[in-house]
Amino acid sequence: MKAYSVVLALALVASTLATPCEDICNGSCDGVQDIIGLLFPEVADLVAPNINTCKETCATVCTCTDACSSNCEAPYTACLNEARANFNPLGVFSCQFQHFMCVSPCNFQCSSAVISGAVQNVQSLVSTFVQGVTSLFSQLLSSSAEAAPQET
Repeated sequence: MKAYSVVLALALVASTLATPCEDICNGSCDGVQDIIGLLFPEVADLVAPNINTCKETCATVCTCTDACSSNCEAPYTACLNEARANFNPLGVFSCQFQHFMCVSPCNFQCSSAVISGAVQNVQSLVSTFVQGVTSLFSQLLSSSAEAAPQET
């Protein structure tokens, strides 16, 4: 099931390069669910919780991406309006390139934040697991020590 989460996370990171971010990202999550449901109906129920995780991650990434890239929209619109007013197709291309250069750091920054959060979650899960196993062994050792006959 974790493998599906990784695939979904990679799909959503790639989808954050487009706008409107959440629509596209959630659409990618739904698309993966639909494809898996069609090709592998026997595991479709196992995928559903990962789809919710995918959509939650979409919300996080897209909130960050949209906030960061909103600074790029006004200059992009002004550039496009000027290029179109002057009938300058090369100017339109230049505006698109400038917009891409403005938005690209946002995508990297936000994707990195999500990946960092995911790594921290995995570390937390591993730590909790190790603590649980350690506690279990401590309990087993103390109960076996109490149950052992005392030599006099």
